[in-house]
Amino acid sequence: MPCVTLIGDNRRLVMGAHAASAAFRSAAPRARGDPGRRSNISERIPDACFYHLVGHSVGGVVAALFACRYGARVRSLVSVEGNFSLKDAFWSARVAAMAPAEVAALLAGYRRDPAGWLAGAGVVPTPETLRLAECWLAQQPASTVQAMAQAVVAETAPAAYRDRLRELFVRLPVHLLAGEHSRGGWDVPQWARRAAASQALIREPGT
Repeated sequence: MPCVTLIGDNRRLVMGAHAASAAFRSAAPRARGDPGRRSNISERIPDACFYHLVGHSVGGVVAALFACRYGARVRSLVSVEGNFSLKDAFWSARVAAMAPAEVAALLAGYRRDPAGWLAGAGVVPTPETLRLAECWLAQQPASTVQAMAQAVVAETAPAAYRDRLRELFVRLPVHLLAGEHSRGGWDVPQWARRAAASQALIREPGT
């Protein structure tokens, strides 16, 4: 599942995309997330720590929202094919519109065949990627997966989200990182390419 990593001052904090987005989206209905996690996330971010953020896919949205909210404590952002629009969030849009039972069935299928899930996403199944996939899938209940998807759609659909990204690119070094096999589907606007501090391509198989 997508995640966001915060690295800084010899500390590393990794958050699931839904847990972090629930913490940063104060307008989200409480039913969409765990109220306890909303406070826990902020408590896990030391006041004196500064961060370099790395966010992948939906995690790129979370990383951007974190940078918008805690801008004074963020030094840079690496967007690994992070969502710029609903075109990038096609999977989230699909899951957000499903019935809860359909989401549960979808997740159960991933858990039965994690290798197939990885391969379908263009990731080569290896002992390490399978271990990570099984761990991530085991920790994500269907309700959380759908709540994350709904939050992503609600956050990225309005034009205001792209306005916030533009502001972020102006005041923060943002680095764009894409996989060789998946970069063609990444909906990066031209203004973001021009404003990015750097752009890089991962040429390893399965990226």
